[in-house]
Amino acid sequence: MTTILEEVYFLPPIAVARVGNSPEPVAAYDWVRSREPHGGSRTMVRLATSLRVLDDGSVEPYRPVNANNEVGIAFKDEQGQICPVAPFFELWASVRDAQSPDRKDVPLTLAMLEELGLTPDHFAFTVTTANRKAERRTGSPTCAFIARVDVHGSNYAATPLLAISPHTSGQVPLVPADRPIPLGSFQVIRPVSRTNPDFDVDVSAMRVRFTPPKGEVYGPPAATSAPASPVPPGVAEAHNTDYGRIHEIVPEKNRILNADTPWSHYVMLTGQWEDSQPQDGYDGANVGDSRSWGVVDDTSDGEIVARVAWRHRRFQARARFFTGPPDYAPDRRPVYSIADDLAERELPPPSTNEDDLPVVTGEVLDMFERAFETASLFNLDAARTRAIQENEARLSGSRQTIPDAPKYDGQSFTASDTPYVDVSPSLVMSEKATPLGPSLRPYSCRTQSWSTPCTDR
Repeated sequence: MTTILEEVYFLPPIAVARVGNSPEPVAAYDWVRSREPHGGSRTMVRLATSLRVLDDGSVEPYRPVNANNEVGIAFKDEQGQICPVAPFFELWASVRDAQSPDRKDVPLTLAMLEELGLTPDHFAFTVTTANRKAERRTGSPTCAFIARVDVHGSNYAATPLLAISPHTSGQVPLVPADRPIPLGSFQVIRPVSRTNPDFDVDVSAMRVRFTPPKGEVYGPPAATSAPASPVPPGVAEAHNTDYGRIHEIVPEKNRILNADTPWSHYVMLTGQWEDSQPQDGYDGANVGDSRSWGVVDDTSDGEIVARVAWRHRRFQARARFFTGPPDYAPDRRPVYSIADDLAERELPPPSTNEDDLPVVTGEVLDMFERAFETASLFNLDAARTRAIQENEARLSGSRQTIPDAPKYDGQSFTASDTPYVDVSPSLVMSEKATPLGPSLRPYSCRTQSWSTPCTDR
């Protein structure tokens, strides 16, 4: 039988990594639903088979054991350091027999590679990852920092992803080439012919791994210490000279960025830059003149590209990864996964056949349930209060010029916000006077989990 290679791809095609300063990544686990009578909205996890990278670059499956020799998941190590989430990506292929058009999807194991006449030496990987948060605000590419590496298919050592800022002659890069910011590392896993009867894992499959950075911040030499904003989170007010506690902005070892860049001179709400949301996502917001300290973090978005040539054809596989903070909130099960979201975008048009009505009804109800649960993960009262205060600060002295536009002040989302509130009159549940209009608590109450009582009527 002659096997024909039709396609090469990664599984999963998308993964989310989480920063952490522990050398030991968090073990694998699955999200599951609680079986308790009132546990429908609780976060539940179930232990899954994990992979440990050995010194030779291969992996072995294992079940994590804590300090008490009990099987379990640890999100922090014994020193209290946060364990990063470091995703694996497997290389798969669509193949067929030369005598048949029918395809089948298989992992690219050593056996399959041999059948195709390939080895890991035939593969090459390119990894590109970037942090463009400062560029997004300032509009200057010199304020982004990017890492790009090319790794041979049989290089099984971890390759660091060191990011610098792109620039041309006469431009000052935020991150200089001699002081790069580490954005994690990339490693090709060595496939080996080794079996373990206790685990249903084929360690002869081709895999790669992205390990995120520690979760640190970087800034220019002047980013030493400064006062915190005097207002609570989610609240904005005019500039003032009051301040909260003094805190360290950037550790001394990380004050490596150039100070003379647009990011170090950025001030929001001046009209000079496009103030994208979230607006106060940088040190300096709501303090003094709100000038940026030129601080960045080591999160990033990246892409992995695998290339292989077979019988005069070139194949490519792509995977995306996103590096975020170690966010353990909310305290409820996430509404849906990335896979769920992508699958829903491919749903066929709803059928009008009466026999399919239960299926269509279930899909519609599921959509509304997801919207309801998504809203319940936010503090709508705080979000609305903050938006009203920022609107007042921006639009003070001006008048609303569009007669039919929604209200932007304390009347927003109240009985006075007609005709828009007429669409959902049940949201207006209280007319209790406050400096920002009627009581806002009902908005959160209307989107809380069914198991959370709401008595502020």
